[in-house]
Amino acid sequence: MKIQKSIALESIALASLLMGASSLASAEIYLGGAIGSTNVSTPGFEHSDTQKIFGGVRERFLGLEVAYVNFDDFFVEGSGGSQSINGDGLEASLVGFIPFGHQAELFGKVGVLNWTLDGNSGGSTFSTDDGSSFAYGVGLQLFPADHLSVRLEYQGFQDVSGGDLDAVTIGAALHF
Repeated sequence: MKIQKSIALESIALASLLMGASSLASAEIYLGGAIGSTNVSTPGFEHSDTQKIFGGVRERFLGLEVAYVNFDDFFVEGSGGSQSINGDGLEASLVGFIPFGHQAELFGKVGVLNWTLDGNSGGSTFSTDDGSSFAYGVGLQLFPADHLSVRLEYQGFQDVSGGDLDAVTIGAALHF
């Protein structure tokens, strides 16, 4: 796990150097949001609604993206009744783009999610956990109009407090 996080951080740093300051002056900036659902690999938990706000900078086929991800509540029935775990995190990723004409592109990403989870029961928090996890994803992005994209994305987050998360989101972004 530490090797994967290290590789992701090194990839982001390398991309920053390769893009360089002069290249960033002509780079495209994008801002967007997405909604979807996240499943956790730990048995007994129900899926969670997920919201994401993201932004990035890209130069042709390579980009850097940051996001705030909110994982709402994962519910589980325990011996003391229903309990929930909610979480959020900040993500930094290196993104590669493969265009198909001017209207569509595939993308893949690797990065790191810095997360916080809170366990709740009966309206009060009974535990808190935080950490960093390897993040990866793939998606399809369509451009129905100038400066507007819509995207369908799958993301995986490994070892978030002992469980893996799988998220599927649909979103839109404005490109400047």
